[in-house]
Amino acid sequence: MAMIFNIFTKSPFGSIQEMMNKVIKCAGVVDPMIDAFISEDTDKVKKDAELCSKLEYEADKIKDEIRLNMPRSILMPVAREDILHILSAQDSIADVAEDIGILVSIKKIRLPDEIKEKLREFKNKAVDVVKKSGLVVEKLEILRESSFGGPAVEEITKLLDDVNIQEHHTDKLQFALTKSILDYEDKFNKAEFILMLKIVENIGGLANAAEKMCNRIRLILAR
Repeated sequence: MAMIFNIFTKSPFGSIQEMMNKVIKCAGVVDPMIDAFISEDTDKVKKDAELCSKLEYEADKIKDEIRLNMPRSILMPVAREDILHILSAQDSIADVAEDIGILVSIKKIRLPDEIKEKLREFKNKAVDVVKKSGLVVEKLEILRESSFGGPAVEEITKLLDDVNIQEHHTDKLQFALTKSILDYEDKFNKAEFILMLKIVENIGGLANAAEKMCNRIRLILAR
């Protein structure tokens, strides 16, 4: 198998890592942005939302550059379709982060203390899932160099399992937070209630998109 890899063109994983670094920065802004939303600091929310949008645009540019320069007629370490799926999932993470910025910028909402604490814990875990998925992407070049075999596979498989476990934990936190919002429905007007549910859904979407990317990488390993 190592002999076959000698005829492959330049690995695309360096560029994928570059995009993932930008995506992690974009998702990372969600952390202080939600803290600002909780504390009703509208100026900070707006500033973070604008930064999130800027980073999403920069990630988009990297994604477009990778797609434009990806060879069509020469063999690569993995199928072109797999690379495109990974890029699409990375793009989704940044898109969702930008959407969260838009949503929390719409309206200042005074939250009950119980919801504040659960929202903080939830967004922390969702952002952590994205960061953990970034560790998976970091290992892709090492995996390629080992011809997708040996100890590198075991290491990346453990990381993939960790992402799945953390994403499942995020789902449980999302359920608990959603239930709290429903319990406190009378504390919100109709617009606030719908907006809060949408914000929670999108924060959960960060972890879902990160897991989706990792599951695509898991499929590559299974071949």
